[in-house]
Amino acid sequence: MANLTTIIHAAINLSLDYEAKIAEARTALKGKSPEEIRETLLPIVAASPKYQVPVIDGERKAKGKKVLDKSHPKYETCRSMLSDIVADIVGKVVAKADQYEIPEELLAAALTLVKRAKQYDENIMRTLASQALAHAWTQVK
Repeated sequence: MANLTTIIHAAINLSLDYEAKIAEARTALKGKSPEEIRETLLPIVAASPKYQVPVIDGERKAKGKKVLDKSHPKYETCRSMLSDIVADIVGKVVAKADQYEIPEELLAAALTLVKRAKQYDENIMRTLASQALAHAWTQVK
């Protein structure tokens, strides 16, 4: 069981380190659109020793942009990692059709939740707020 404990502790530490690095990246990329963030991170992720996927000039719809080389064996995992990192930095993007005007009482409740979550370590405050909302949904009948 000690081995499992070591594994879980390592996973927790890696998760917290990841969240801290994403927060740093979010600060460094503040003010950029999701597409600008993707363009900035594309060559960085592609050049990672884990992937080493060439970045090439896009064709057709992607003409004028840099893209990952689809013929590379690690293309799919690299593309997925890039998408995940961009999503973690910018958050989930809501389609315009899915946007609603937020009622004042919901906005006030969300603001209260965020203020309370901010008292915790900045690396986990977003996770805590998300988990609190998820837990609250389980309590509603």
